Amino acid sequence: MTKKRKHQEDFHKVKLKVGKKKPRLENATDTNFKTKAVYIPEQLRDDPVLPTNNRKLNIKDLLSQMNHYSAGVKQSALLGLKDLLSQYPYIIDAHISNILSELAAVFTDRDSTVRAAAIRLLQFLAPKIRPEHISPFFPLVSAHLSSAMTHISEGIQEDSLKVLDVLLEEYPTLLMDRSSVLLNNFVELISHQQLSKHLKNRENVSWMLSVSPNRRITSQQWRLNVLLRLRKFLHVLVGGSSELDEDGLQRESSSPQVPKNALIVNWQDLAKGLEHIQLYENGGLQPRTNSSFRLR
Repeated sequence: MTKKRKHQEDFHKVKLKVGKKKPRLENATDTNFKTKAVYIPEQLRDDPVLPTNNRKLNIKDLLSQMNHYSAGVKQSALLGLKDLLSQYPYIIDAHISNILSELAAVFTDRDSTVRAAAIRLLQFLAPKIRPEHISPFFPLVSAHLSSAMTHISEGIQEDSLKVLDVLLEEYPTLLMDRSSVLLNNFVELISHQQLSKHLKNRENVSWMLSVSPNRRITSQQWRLNVLLRLRKFLHVLVGGSSELDEDGLQRESSSPQVPKNALIVNWQDLAKGLEHIQLYENGGLQPRTNSSFRLR
């Protein structure tokens, strides 16, 4: 047998007969597999039924609706959340983190009705949440408050003062940790930096009062509203014992008494330079080493 004939026999194609299957190759891969179902009873159990409001919406549904693009849906969710929490107050402690994060996010919402509903919900929640419970989440709330106070929209700035009123009433000590930021926000609410090409040094930048014709109230009334809140905030910082009325003014005592360290000033002599007043930082007329201010 020649080599050519032997080469042809090695690669000779086997002819199949009709009706017979093709023989299985020796190096063929078996692709067959079997499946079995796995049953996990714990995962098949239904979640505990969450309480719902009159519209059959639970806390998860309402919080998810607060991220909706429609202002009407967000306002309805805030009203429904207030209704649900009033019926089931124990939900507040269980979902305090999600409630505060979603509520604080709408402080800067573009729609005024949504912000009004958020303020009413905050007024409802604040007396029910203790300071020690809200303290882990208060930096987030105060950050949204600062964002609202420095917002470009005048309406959001006006509503931010209402939020500040609630926080000053319920959590004054927690606001003290944000004093440096809030004081700058107060300044920016009624003034702005004067831009000039001649001021090359950033340390000598001057400030001037802002006038906005787009506000619903006059500039004088707006400044008065801001300064009244600033007075309340400073009263919290210094820890004064005198009470403030609704307008932020100090109530007069029924029995006027002159303090021991009172300083009698003759303003005419002071204006002429004949009299000088020596004051000490955090100490008034007398130097004091123990300061009531706390460093961050």
